Amino acid sequence: MVNNAIKEMKERSGSSLQAIKKYIAAQYKVDAEKLAPFIRKYLKSAVESCALIQTKGVRQPSCHGPCRIRSRCQM
Repeated sequence: MVNNAIKEMKERSGSSLQAIKKYIAAQYKVDAEKLAPFIRKYLKSAVESCALIQTKGVRQPSCHGPCRIRSRCQM
């Protein structure tokens, strides 16, 4: 769900946590506030595993700041 949200929004600077939650609530008809801890946990693990790249914000892997999908890890 999160990867689909990021792909569909096509934001150049990445998609924020707020924008991802808003998209998920609109598309999947779920309560995004109930899913918020799971979304944050996924974003953090995806940044650590190089599935997503954090474009702004804290440089340590976290859910703060916009994220976009990375094609491969550049560590």
